[in-house]
Amino acid sequence: MDLAVKLYEDNSCKLKYVSGVLVGAALVVVAVKRYRKYKYDQKRQNYPRDTVVLHQIGRGKAIPSVSPFPIKLETFLRMAKIPFINEHTHQPSSKGKTPWMTYNGEDVDDSQMCIDFLNKKLGVDMNKHLSLEQKSIGHAFRILVEDHLYWYRFIFQYFICYRVCHVYL
Repeated sequence: MDLAVKLYEDNSCKLKYVSGVLVGAALVVVAVKRYRKYKYDQKRQNYPRDTVVLHQIGRGKAIPSVSPFPIKLETFLRMAKIPFINEHTHQPSSKGKTPWMTYNGEDVDDSQMCIDFLNKKLGVDMNKHLSLEQKSIGHAFRILVEDHLYWYRFIFQYFICYRVCHVYL
């Protein structure tokens, strides 16, 4: 017990310094987050009514996005002739996903949830001419590509292609 008290007394100055730095860093993080939210809320007030604001990561040099999900949502908006604005930001949605959209002040997460929301809200249905069997096949292919094949693409892009391509660069 005496050894623990002696060690505490010897290191109390260091402990106070470290704890002060940690508290200061935490306060800076909280202040930065609040400032970003404040700036976002100010910008949000200027969005036009009845226009979709598509929040996504910035565009690349040769392709619209490195992720297929913003491309899917942007293509849907163009095909359905829904007016939209791209906002390129690294800020994820409340669920931590990107892309996401804002429509008349209402935030919607995930690309498929955005499409379903717009189908209900605006009465847009790109599949209304399909039979029930064709809709089922389309749904199965969408699930296959988005939930299963996506990870093979990810592995190829970031592991296999990187190892092969960097040799030739």
